[in-house]
Amino acid sequence: MADYGLTELRDVELGGFFDLAEEAIKAGAVGLREISCQDNIAVSRFMTRLYRFTELKEYSEAAEGALRVCAAAMTDNPEFALAVDDLLHYPLTLAVVGTPSESVTDALLVAANRFYTPGKVVSPLDPALGPPAVGSFTYPEDRTAIYACIEERCTLPIEDPGELADAVTWLLSAEEQ
Repeated sequence: MADYGLTELRDVELGGFFDLAEEAIKAGAVGLREISCQDNIAVSRFMTRLYRFTELKEYSEAAEGALRVCAAAMTDNPEFALAVDDLLHYPLTLAVVGTPSESVTDALLVAANRFYTPGKVVSPLDPALGPPAVGSFTYPEDRTAIYACIEERCTLPIEDPGELADAVTWLLSAEEQ
């Protein structure tokens, strides 16, 4: 879906995304190709999320282009502000490394999902499927634990679900400094 958007819907000159592919117009679709700012905000957030997981630069460039095309018209739009924030700031990632269905892994996943912070990403990682990684960042696979990370800054392994809140509070306060 992302690759189709990049090849068929992206305006390479302006950077935004059209609502229809050129081939749809040629095939008889009614209407003109338009660049909707609301759609481009959604595309930007999607491409930003893909970039965070894959670290493929084309996704971050697409996210930025989707915002640039509407920047002048959307400065007071809260969704636009959230998309810009998504692009500029890495979210809190809670990487839960462990074997699925083991009680310790399940307890850590419950704690990760219950912890609230806006934009948080929970990534369950099963070491049996290969090295546990998000993007190019690989986590140790020798213990069942949560790693709370923002970009490349992480807490020590958290093996007790009750310690998650304190560790994340520390990480978030360190990010603000």
